[in-house]
Amino acid sequence: MAKLGDTVSYQAPEKIGKRAITRFAQAIGDQNLLYRDEKYADKTSHGGLIAPPTLIFELGYDVGDEINEETGIQLGLEKFLGYPKNIQRLSNEYEIVEIVRPDDVVNARRTIIEVQEKEGKSGKWLFVTSEIVYTNQKGKLLGINKEKLACRY
Repeated sequence: MAKLGDTVSYQAPEKIGKRAITRFAQAIGDQNLLYRDEKYADKTSHGGLIAPPTLIFELGYDVGDEINEETGIQLGLEKFLGYPKNIQRLSNEYEIVEIVRPDDVVNARRTIIEVQEKEGKSGKWLFVTSEIVYTNQKGKLLGINKEKLACRY
């Protein structure tokens, strides 16, 4: 079961890449040319394509894990939290620190910073707050996500 201070780290298996950036921008309906038009982006102060600010928070760097077919949750996250029967995301608080580029290889370090246990009609629930720190291959801080999950055991 998840405990205060537990930490796990993930490294993306490859660079984010231009394709992931343009697909994410399309998926969220953001038509900013900085995310999809290389010629335009090259002429800006950014000097090339950049990622939408929330991209790193949505990729989930444990995506290489298998998915639990019954719960739809990544096995790595389930294992880290102690195999709950149900995981629900309650909230996210993003701090965007640095621009993310196609050549970035992202690392994420998740640390549990708060755990609250509650008993309900459906059983025991843990409310787990994690701080997820994202850095690139150079160790540069890209962003921080404070995420709260509800986990039923």
